Amino acid sequence: MNRRLVIVAALIAPLAFAAGVFAILLIPLGDGSQPPPEEVISTSAQRFRAETKSIEGSFNTEVKLNEHEARSDGNFAFLAPDRMDLSISSQGGTMEILLAEGRSYLRFNHESDWYQLEGEWQGLDPDKLELFLESRGFLNYGNLASRLFRLERLPDERIDDGRYSHYWGFIQSRDMSDVFLTGLTGQDLGTSGLESESEPVETHLWLERDTLLPRRVQIRAENKLAEQLTSTQTITFEFAGYGQDVRLPDVPTSTKRLVDQLQEGSTLGLRCSSATKFLRDRYGLPEGRGCVALRVDSPSAAEEAGFQLGDKMIAMDGMRITSGRQFTFLFEDLPSTDHHTFVVQRGNEELTLEVDLADRAGTPKEDPYLYYLRAKALSAQSTDSDANFDQIVADYNRQIEQDPAFELPYLYRGDVRIGKNNEAARADLENALALDPTLAEAHRLLAQLADHQDDFDTAIEHINRSIELNGCGEALASWDLDCAEDLTNRTAFYLSRLKEGDDLLIEHDLKALEGVIFFEPMLVWGKISLAFARGDDATVHELGEQFIGMRLTRLSDYLKNRQASLEKDISASAGTGTFTMPTWQMRDASRTDQSGDQVWVIPVVGEKTDGFALVYAFELPSTVWQSTISGELWRGPYRLAAFDFSTSWGKTFRAELETDNGKLLEGAYELRIQVNGQVVKTVGLEAPHGPERPDVVD
Repeated sequence: MNRRLVIVAALIAPLAFAAGVFAILLIPLGDGSQPPPEEVISTSAQRFRAETKSIEGSFNTEVKLNEHEARSDGNFAFLAPDRMDLSISSQGGTMEILLAEGRSYLRFNHESDWYQLEGEWQGLDPDKLELFLESRGFLNYGNLASRLFRLERLPDERIDDGRYSHYWGFIQSRDMSDVFLTGLTGQDLGTSGLESESEPVETHLWLERDTLLPRRVQIRAENKLAEQLTSTQTITFEFAGYGQDVRLPDVPTSTKRLVDQLQEGSTLGLRCSSATKFLRDRYGLPEGRGCVALRVDSPSAAEEAGFQLGDKMIAMDGMRITSGRQFTFLFEDLPSTDHHTFVVQRGNEELTLEVDLADRAGTPKEDPYLYYLRAKALSAQSTDSDANFDQIVADYNRQIEQDPAFELPYLYRGDVRIGKNNEAARADLENALALDPTLAEAHRLLAQLADHQDDFDTAIEHINRSIELNGCGEALASWDLDCAEDLTNRTAFYLSRLKEGDDLLIEHDLKALEGVIFFEPMLVWGKISLAFARGDDATVHELGEQFIGMRLTRLSDYLKNRQASLEKDISASAGTGTFTMPTWQMRDASRTDQSGDQVWVIPVVGEKTDGFALVYAFELPSTVWQSTISGELWRGPYRLAAFDFSTSWGKTFRAELETDNGKLLEGAYELRIQVNGQVVKTVGLEAPHGPERPDVVD
């Protein structure tokens, strides 16, 4: 591993708690009176901001996590208006940061060579580092002063040869990000996990008695992160002099790039997206699928191999490249290798590029798709559908303002809007199609939107168009992830709809999926669902045992809950246990005091979608003792749900099954009640004209 990365990792860790430089205040307090502590600290901050011209000092940090401990120390110097030098030492390594004339420079382990930080690198952001100049360092002293509470003046203390006024107070842990800056991308202070069970952060300030300039600041936080896991962080700043001559390194006249010498690794240093009409026209590319390079890092393995902005990858290691999404999964999720052979189109020319992957990459010389790529990356990182939503949409908006004919920002802005603003999502996806009618992924997302709105026929129409545009055949190549996703989506739509004959269409699509890499879990799950719908419990059990032990990838990770439910409800059961088709779930199955056979359709109000529940109340022919009672819901020739009752005896029962469909699909619904595996009663309902009860289930 590269030595510089080890140093940066060690040094940034304590910085994520705090980092520090600060400033100066220069007016005597006056007649020796003692005003309230809040007034003293406020005056101190005002003078500090107004009068600091130069400052130097040192700091140290200590982070303890139970018995584990990490330390760092450093020195700093500031010279108004725009010069600052900071060195940090930790675990045997040293990093020095120089800010001068609007630029950021780094060097390591006291080397003579400086590296210019031209963009984000290992989390360090030059724009964030520039904030140090405004606040006179890592510590925003003005914010600290305004957020201190429960301030008290303690007895004066001697430090070295002088006596200093000692103040004590607290700040809330949630305010730490406003008090400290780290220079890291995205967050001024890594305080995640400290806010839920954090005590207020204890702060001590020692001020010069005549000028109120800080001589020492110490901040200590203790947080219970989990049971038996306590974190303690302490940072201390020592200010050695104000307004004196400070020695700063000269501004480098020549610098090296941060990634000058690439080493073996797994980084390509390239971002690409599907070859849409806009990209083909901009770069003079022929029609056909592929992945167009939108960013080439410099230096990087891709740059050294000869990749250029606008190159369209059409093959990698003998596998065709068909889209940005497909390339991402093939490159990142296949067993790793440090060498790849690419076939690319550059204009009408076809080239073969040999790439030896590197340990990392620099920053691109050109970045015309910054906002689009940033939104894509942020969306991929967000596990919560609401996290970063506004920032993602804002970045897509900015890319659209820059390139109004670029289809992909419309496409993926529509994607993130599905379920939040469906009409805006539809408009975005239709705009993308208007710009490029051959954009198959727009039809796939429109299909998913229709499925979200329980319009399965429309969903199938759109996914059929995507399949047509992607040129999917009867059998798929192992690398054809785009067609595999289309067929997997269509299978899910058929399973949600289950009109008569849909099982044969599902069987056809599942056969085509055989042999596609990454898709075996989806294939097996599809076969399990089909067997269940047909009432084939033996196949459900056989394939269920296989499915439970399968390794999931990023593409199939959405099935992990299904794995867990199968392991619990199928493999341990003689029957099918509790199993439902995609749009159904079991709400309740229990005894009831209600006699006779009845069935109702009840509207259900959900947090995200509304639906209906079928509520059955029925009476068995005689009291059942020490028996296994189960039920199955069928619509026509297809089974929708199977469940066991929570009691082993009784005579009258209630079963409540819910669908999240916005409407109850037409058909003859039949609840089949079994005792010890034998059907003893059926209760029927013809939808959509079955009896309704006005109750609303929350």
